[in-house]
Amino acid sequence: MQLIHRLPPAFVLRILASFNAGDMDPAVAAEQLGVGKTRLDQLWGAYLRDRSSFRPGPSGGARRGAWPAHVRAFLEEFLPLSNPPNYQLACDELQRLHGFVRARSSVEAHVKAHCAHLVPSAARKPRAYRRFRRARIGELWQHDSSIHQWWPAASKQTLLSSLDDHSGLNLAGRFVESDTTWNHFEHFLEAFEIWGLPEAIYTDGGEPRLPGDAG
Repeated sequence: MQLIHRLPPAFVLRILASFNAGDMDPAVAAEQLGVGKTRLDQLWGAYLRDRSSFRPGPSGGARRGAWPAHVRAFLEEFLPLSNPPNYQLACDELQRLHGFVRARSSVEAHVKAHCAHLVPSAARKPRAYRRFRRARIGELWQHDSSIHQWWPAASKQTLLSSLDDHSGLNLAGRFVESDTTWNHFEHFLEAFEIWGLPEAIYTDGGEPRLPGDAG
């Protein structure tokens, strides 16, 4: 609802006078009037131009009636140029080029109601699915190898590591010269001797495998 329909002019004048005198900060003044900072600045500017006869007028908010054809033509050319659409820039350009004054919220509401087909749709992002951890310690070990330049050397180093899926505890880790099956066997042998056998082990090379399975 427009400010002039919500608050008595004397109340608006008193708030602006207090704000202008420095007795009220912008956040409090805007809250008292129920407007945003931009609208507060507009009211303050109008108040400073003519304090004696100041009366709040309608904002640049929603107004009845169809928008002019040249304004609609501008929006049809301008809107597809940015994704997401820059409604504040459209608002500023409408005023600068066509003398057509509307608030940003009105421009956005008009576009969504009448020109939605002109707004570029954002690319759909793949949905992220959350994987819940296992319920018990030892139910699943996560195992991986990472070949990386962990320290300066002629060749990269390979890190073998295993952690418990439920607790996140690092169970075993070692650097090896190469990512061979035998190095993985030695890694797991030491881990089993310390922690016992897990119910399953998962690697990014295949499905979970029971420690006693062949292959």
